[in-house]
Amino acid sequence: MPFLYGSRVGNYMNSEYPLSIPLRERLEKLKQMKAIAKSFREENFSLPLDESKALKDLEDIVLECTNYGWQIDSMLEDDKISPYEFEQISTHLEKINDLTHKLAQNHRENAKLINKISSIYHTLYKLVQEVSYLSEDNDSGSTDNKYYSKEIGYQIEESRCCEVLEEMVTYFFEEEIPPTERNISKLERELLNSLEVISNIENGIILNVLYLKPPIVMDEILNSIEVLRILIDPIHTLIKNKYFREELKTAKIGLELISDDKSLNIGETIKIRGLFSSKKKRIPGLEEISEILDF
Repeated sequence: MPFLYGSRVGNYMNSEYPLSIPLRERLEKLKQMKAIAKSFREENFSLPLDESKALKDLEDIVLECTNYGWQIDSMLEDDKISPYEFEQISTHLEKINDLTHKLAQNHRENAKLINKISSIYHTLYKLVQEVSYLSEDNDSGSTDNKYYSKEIGYQIEESRCCEVLEEMVTYFFEEEIPPTERNISKLERELLNSLEVISNIENGIILNVLYLKPPIVMDEILNSIEVLRILIDPIHTLIKNKYFREELKTAKIGLELISDDKSLNIGETIKIRGLFSSKKKRIPGLEEISEILDF
């Protein structure tokens, strides 16, 4: 008696039983995904050089503003300032004002760049899915009445992985000079790190499988997403809030009022405390920034 299963499989391999179109497309997607992942592992990728430099300049200025902001927060902590602190706050405000004014002059370019970076972030964010499932409670003490608790598992779908890799490759360019040999921003460095991590998905994760705990590669993806959020957030916040131009203007007026009337309440007069403090967000809140703002 012939081995029917084997015969049928054999027949499917010839022209009598061609692969269905959906299956052929799926196999082609997987082939393309492996090729993209391999290129991420073996080639040097980076943002276009003009964007890379612009992002480094933007990150440096925002970091400088943030440092001045933290120092001002520290001096305003108890609503009392010494003459020396008054001068320091005045100097820091002037420096922040100059730096944000410089950024505001390039708002259209800043908005385009940070919108692209936010798109990359959102692309990565949708890669790992959290999936709810019911788990039997073994400590219920009863075999008749079973109790279930809601748990969270993690998975990466095959189709979503293909989409993410296809989208990610459109954001970057292959470069002859390794990014490590250039002075790039922390943000771009983490973006490139995320490319390296997702390039190893096929070696460290079984797609379409629900994991109760994230395996190492998946954990690295989640960590990279969180680091990206921390790095993007202060830049995004500054641009979204029109570089705090109005707040800084009001603070300078407040300083002038205090210099004329020492009895004024410092906390109520200089309302910039916490302006540059980092905000912890557990969900993506990076909406697109308008390229046109009225200052």
